[in-house]
Amino acid sequence: MEHSAPPQSGIKSAEKPGGIKLPFGRYSLLLEPRVIVMVVLMPILYITSAFIGNDWCYIVPCLLLATLMVGIVLPLIEVCSITCSCMVPQRNSNTGQQEIILRAWRLPLFGLLSDLVPSGYLSAEMHLLKKTWSSKKKERAVLPLPLVLQSLRKGVEVKLNAPSLGRGVYQVDSLEIATCFPFAVAWWTRRIPLTQAANESNSITVLPPLVQMSGNFHSRLTATITRAGNSTQRWMQQNKSTTLKGLRPFTERDSLNQIHWSSSARTGKLLVREFEIESLPDFDLMLDLTLDWNDEQFNLACTSIYALAHYGHQMGFSPQLRFEPSIDWAPLSEALADIPAGLAGEELAAEMLARVNPLPPSMMKCYHEDMAE
Repeated sequence: MEHSAPPQSGIKSAEKPGGIKLPFGRYSLLLEPRVIVMVVLMPILYITSAFIGNDWCYIVPCLLLATLMVGIVLPLIEVCSITCSCMVPQRNSNTGQQEIILRAWRLPLFGLLSDLVPSGYLSAEMHLLKKTWSSKKKERAVLPLPLVLQSLRKGVEVKLNAPSLGRGVYQVDSLEIATCFPFAVAWWTRRIPLTQAANESNSITVLPPLVQMSGNFHSRLTATITRAGNSTQRWMQQNKSTTLKGLRPFTERDSLNQIHWSSSARTGKLLVREFEIESLPDFDLMLDLTLDWNDEQFNLACTSIYALAHYGHQMGFSPQLRFEPSIDWAPLSEALADIPAGLAGEELAAEMLARVNPLPPSMMKCYHEDMAE
């Protein structure tokens, strides 16, 4: 078994305008545009050969016919003789990159025909179901697997790093294999249902990206605004200790009294004293699911909240993640019911953020009715 880098054109790129796609249940046939050209040329060449009366001219339409027959029948035999399965050992990820183990082997009936019906350039796609608010309706997602299987004579197991997925919880639905070997005139595709797709081990949880936050915004949460005449100033009321933390570059927010003149003169740039903060304010996080979010805005909000939760736990706090509607609301509680037990802190926040979405209009109506009661 050999495998190579992903091809420049796969199943998706083969579906060009002008191609003919014929579905047959779990199988489908995609005829390339060149097939139409070959079908049109065959009778023309055959009639021309009849008028010329040269037996050698009959070879050309015969070759075209043989190419069509082999190019359509052989890929069908190949996808019928091969079956695949996959496993997702990595349960969740912050980056969306997933490790997938793909197993491919020949069915016993065709095992002895491996030399007569060789396997070449077998591509694969994984079909996933993304969890939504409604348990009866799930969004479909297609995950192209970055490999091409060649010369499959025995069973093989390949570890893949699948492309990134968006934030959410996915379940493996089926695996789709396709090939156009050997003449690339027709693509035969076979969808193989994965019987263990409903198992928890085959679910993929993509957490929001983890972004490391830096800065001094947390120490400025206690800032108060005072008005003096027509001017407005923001005064930092922080409890600073007398312990010197170090020196840092001067900013426009710093007082001139904090400048360390000797160090500034030695380095040639203004440096100020930085003292330890005796106490920093604790904070909680709130995500409103009732707002009119689009997908990009909501994913950015989840990423920001996860970054703040991670920052808070690094600072020794325990910021609580709250939602609007409340987590006690039945649909939201049901959406979070499959979170593994025993999680707490930022791990729990990440799992919750992976499962929530803005409320659709139908659920907004139910929410307002529940609130009115």
